Amino acid sequence: MGLVLLGVVGGVGWLFYVVQSDGGISKADNWASVIGAVTAMVAMLAGTVVWWWRKRPQGILAIEQVDAAGRQLAEIVLAQWRDEISVRRLDDPVVVHWRTTRLPVMDHARNIRGKPGRVLIGGDTETVAELAQRFRALPNRRLVILGNPELGKTTLAVMLLRELLLTRAEDEPIPVLFTLADWDPDVLSYPDWLARRLDRDYSFLAAAEYGEEAARRLVRNRRILPVLDGFDELPEPVRPKVIKAINAALTADDPLILTSRTEEFRRAVTRGVLSRSAVIEPEAVEGPAAADYLERCLSPDAPGEWPALLSDLRNRPRTALGRALTTPLRLWLLREVYIVPHRELVLADLPTSPDGVVQALLDQLVPALLEANRPSRHRDEDRPFRPRRSWDASDTRRWLAFFAGRLEAESSRDLAWWQLHSAVDRRGRSWKILFLGGLLCGFLAAYSASIPGFLGGLLFGLLLTLSTGVLVAFNFLKPAPRQVGLRFRHKGSALRRTVLSPISLLAVAMGVGVALIAGKDATPAGIVLAVVLIWVVTVLFSWATKPASDQQPRTAAKILAHDFWLRTAYALAFGTIAGALGGRGGGMAAGTLVGITASMSAGWVYYLTVIMLRAESKTPLRTLSFLEDCHRLGLLRQVGPIYQFRHAMFQEYFAAVRPPASDH
Repeated sequence: MGLVLLGVVGGVGWLFYVVQSDGGISKADNWASVIGAVTAMVAMLAGTVVWWWRKRPQGILAIEQVDAAGRQLAEIVLAQWRDEISVRRLDDPVVVHWRTTRLPVMDHARNIRGKPGRVLIGGDTETVAELAQRFRALPNRRLVILGNPELGKTTLAVMLLRELLLTRAEDEPIPVLFTLADWDPDVLSYPDWLARRLDRDYSFLAAAEYGEEAARRLVRNRRILPVLDGFDELPEPVRPKVIKAINAALTADDPLILTSRTEEFRRAVTRGVLSRSAVIEPEAVEGPAAADYLERCLSPDAPGEWPALLSDLRNRPRTALGRALTTPLRLWLLREVYIVPHRELVLADLPTSPDGVVQALLDQLVPALLEANRPSRHRDEDRPFRPRRSWDASDTRRWLAFFAGRLEAESSRDLAWWQLHSAVDRRGRSWKILFLGGLLCGFLAAYSASIPGFLGGLLFGLLLTLSTGVLVAFNFLKPAPRQVGLRFRHKGSALRRTVLSPISLLAVAMGVGVALIAGKDATPAGIVLAVVLIWVVTVLFSWATKPASDQQPRTAAKILAHDFWLRTAYALAFGTIAGALGGRGGGMAAGTLVGITASMSAGWVYYLTVIMLRAESKTPLRTLSFLEDCHRLGLLRQVGPIYQFRHAMFQEYFAAVRPPASDH
């Protein structure tokens, strides 16, 4: 409040100075100064009132808003994971049996069960419904899913999440999957991190119908059952801190599901376990179970050496392939490389060691997936998630190797298009091209300063801001995308709130700023027109970025397209309005606004990044289309607008192994 009063006092002082200046308020630029000072003072006072009004207690209305947000979240999460399960083809999994761990990594049975006795919880991937019932029977509903790499921890968590949603009672918390890799408990508390991730992955929660901070209220009111995936992907020093932070934040009513590799979890809990949490781990995938799974995938009259392989698996495997098929992921690899594309299996052609067999399967995976999943113009009811475009296998592996290498270098699993600019080599050829381009724009801007009239001002403002704005955005701002909801349905209250918000008054101040840039070329009538038009454009832009209450999670490609075109339209609208002021000053204002607005767009920075990376043959021009098709092929998985490699083994493989010279 003190800052607001200081701003008002400063505004009054500025008004006094303008009135006493040469010409008083008769000049157009002094008119603009007067309007600007008054607008700034009103905006500060109105902003304070609006802030106080929104922070007041909401009573019963707030409870109803949280209930509505929770119902919509449950529907959207269920639809999201139904699609993801279909893409990953998880509905016919390898049968893995899960049992209560015998390792010293679990809390005391009395703390978990609420009474003495053994903790008995388990099941298998074919009877997830029974596991869900046992989970609900736990007093605190907390479960840790352990296992060695490739044994299906995330698969079980996803299947359990879907079952809990399908059978969820109205008063039960909503299971939502979060990947843990980006949480630093020294920066964000557990509830704050959950709320931030909800806001990022489910932007519809920001809709006006759900009130202020709907995501945070869902977390605070215990409406969320976090499914925390990938504990082992956190840096080793951070893992004990995460356990401590979760324990400190949990109350008796807070449920939790967490997945981790066994050894990483064991080392993290040496000083304190995850409180009141049951812990399960898988039994090894035995040969007969692997044979049963493959037999279900094969035709009844499987040709060639398939009968020999099935027999080998059922009778203590002796072949390298039989000894390699000990995890669900490896069985999936064999199915995708040989069974789905109907390739002939010749055991003698495979390496003689299990590790060599796995490497050979990985080497053949990309060509096999592209061969078996050719793009189709018509919807395939059996395979609705076919890729949309044709890709060359060697290019696909090279581009995936680049993305994997960058993620490994950054110790990250998340591949977000708005963070792709960090992959540009500042010493590479493309960065030099960008620098020289910016330098050229600067020289041209200097030259255009000598061109009289509107055109000269337009070129000067545009070139100068583009030459600096893109470099600033690239290195410092790192703009994030804005999601767009260009629909009137379910957004009426959002429009009303925008009109009555401080943004509305800020838009008036921006209009005055345009007039100030235009200077003496502007007339009082032009100033008023600019203020009105810029107010309309700014309010509509702010409203367009407010999601609708029933908005579905958008794909990365849609978020990019909406961000790019909205920012471009905003820039052009600003430039047109400023240009209408006329003269050299109007042109300069137009060019400056277009340049600044465009260069600060995440979409513009992304497209510039892709051009630079393509110049070095590191990515395709249609980068997001490529990532989307890799997701459809099963190489990547999608969590909200973020892509990740389907399994850590895939990321490590593509980052470390050079693709073979030939695919044939």
